[in-house]
Amino acid sequence: MLKRHYRMILVISAVNIFFSFRAGFIFAIELSESQKQARMYRLDGLRLQKSGNIEVALSLFQKAIEIDPSLAAAYNDIGIMYETMDSPELAEKAYLEAIKLDQEFTGPYANLALFYESQNQMDKAVFYWAKRAEMGLREDFLSPPLQGGVGEVIEDDPWRKKAQDRCAELVALMPELKEKQLEAEEEELKNKITKERKQARTEK
Repeated sequence: MLKRHYRMILVISAVNIFFSFRAGFIFAIELSESQKQARMYRLDGLRLQKSGNIEVALSLFQKAIEIDPSLAAAYNDIGIMYETMDSPELAEKAYLEAIKLDQEFTGPYANLALFYESQNQMDKAVFYWAKRAEMGLREDFLSPPLQGGVGEVIEDDPWRKKAQDRCAELVALMPELKEKQLEAEEEELKNKITKERKQARTEK
């Protein structure tokens, strides 16, 4: 299970090198010089990660978020590094921070689903597979890496299909997970409604 998990992490990591430039560019047309610098540190980290230099890659991702704490993609990268270094608590924290910063960034949802499978927390794994299955990649990964912008949703998203299939597999193997998944989704919806109501009152 763990070997398969880390192979899948490497696949996601390689895909992220190609498409995850969008995270942290949230609706921005132009980036500041410091934001550009943060993204260059991240790109250098990705190159080192690909060559297997994990510790130096991690330090560059950390440098990127020091410069730009809103760079969700770098937190996702850090999560992958910590998993590789067998630091699960730090990996989980980094993935969750990436989602907190950019809820439309798909990478950490799949990574968290795989992470929770490796930790035998199948209810959480199903939840994040289901969340990933609801999402679609955006074509803005085709934009130059130092620019912003948000593109159209890509219909042919292989990871969305993988998420749908894996979620269905786990629920079929462990039917009790379906109830937990529905409970988690209901709780998330309640929290969202509560947050929106508070925001509406504040804006009045």
